[in-house]
Amino acid sequence: EKENIQAVLGIIDSAACPLILDATALQPATLKKIKGKTAVLTPHLGELERMGLTKKDLTPIARELGIVIVLKSHQDTIVSSEGKIRIIAGGNAGLTKGGTGDALAGLIAGLIAQKMDPFDASILASQTIKKAGEILYKSKGYAADFIGKETKEGTDCFKIKFTKKPVTIDGEKTDDISYYYFD
Repeated sequence: EKENIQAVLGIIDSAACPLILDATALQPATLKKIKGKTAVLTPHLGELERMGLTKKDLTPIARELGIVIVLKSHQDTIVSSEGKIRIIAGGNAGLTKGGTGDALAGLIAGLIAQKMDPFDASILASQTIKKAGEILYKSKGYAADFIGKETKEGTDCFKIKFTKKPVTIDGEKTDDISYYYFD
């Protein structure tokens, strides 16, 4: 993983285009590499912590580096390079499923590619993803159950089970069940 992180940091360092950074790209060294670049960071709380930041740091860091930060949560907090803050409510726990952050980053990237301001693009993308989560809940639904604590790869985690509405596979109804682990 260390080689991957170094490769990503090298790409960030040499990039001349706008950057939308998520997941592995969100490292402490990322903050040094993006100063003066058009960049949107899309961390959740764990990734924010990995970068050595807290929620209180969002506005000062966004201003200092001239970037936009989208803190993903039950209410997304979006901070502009000028320190403007926008809170986007909505969505539901179904948005915690892996891949949702990728969709958010892709929407932001697509809007910026169409010359939308990064702050405005982040707001619209967040609103769109949260609305999609609400619409999908009505047709797909889900139930979340706290299963308990388990040790996963040496880390104590909470285990959550998401059950979507029954689906029909080969003529038989069955629940679509996914398990997620949070430390």
